[in-house]
Amino acid sequence: MGRSKTRIFNVRPPGHHAEVDQPMGFCLLNHVAVGASYALAHYGLERIAILDIDVHHGNGTESYVRQEPRVMFISNFESGIYPFTENQSDLANQLCEGRIISTLEGGYDLTALGLSVVAHVKTLANL
Repeated sequence: MGRSKTRIFNVRPPGHHAEVDQPMGFCLLNHVAVGASYALAHYGLERIAILDIDVHHGNGTESYVRQEPRVMFISNFESGIYPFTENQSDLANQLCEGRIISTLEGGYDLTALGLSVVAHVKTLANL
């Protein structure tokens, strides 16, 4: 991989809905998971971080990461739309003892921002 210690890959299409055992959401193959698996196997890497920024949750990439402890997955997505991912607080309780790092975009519409803050805090507090 050369002399640099880091790499950034902008993969289109990411295939991030294709799960380990089945295609989903028009994604037949999860290119991100295949690339991560290849890099781990062929370059002796100890760990990989995948950052998925998309309106839809990368459920397929998450299914790969659940079985590969050397990969960290960070997904920033809009809830309530395909693939209708379960509540992230429930996932955090199940996978990482309830620990969540969460960010909230500031935005310019103060009314929408206020509503977002309320929804955000309620979710984090399990209210």
